[in-house]
Amino acid sequence: MIVSEEGEAAIQTDFETQEAAAPTEIETEEAPVEAEDVPYTSTPTFEEVKKEEEDVSTPHLPEEESAGTAEPAPAEAEKPSEEAAKKTLEERQHDFLIGKTMRKDVIADDGTVIIKEGDTVNEEVIQKAKENNKYLELTFSIKRS
Repeated sequence: MIVSEEGEAAIQTDFETQEAAAPTEIETEEAPVEAEDVPYTSTPTFEEVKKEEEDVSTPHLPEEESAGTAEPAPAEAEKPSEEAAKKTLEERQHDFLIGKTMRKDVIADDGTVIIKEGDTVNEEVIQKAKENNKYLELTFSIKRS
């Protein structure tokens, strides 16, 4: 503690008493690494890196396999076409709608009533809805079971 000229006690902080000290060496427990202990690896040249990239990106097949005829991959052969999937979805949606009861009217843009609330969906209603671009509205307007 330091006493000021007025006789008051002042607290001396650590940073006020610290003198500029020379940096100290950090002691380590590890032994210094000798240059002989580290394996030498050279930095690859641009050409070497480029060659490695080409080698990785180009698949190399044994001659026996590459000599055969090109057959589609099994996943491609079994994968249904987009058209077939679309047709299947439409058929399932059609089967789902047949016999459902409507919760609201579906009206065409020209004012024609396609189906009224409480009526049951049949083939004729589905055809009219498709012709008037109201198939989606028809689908969303059925009563939930």
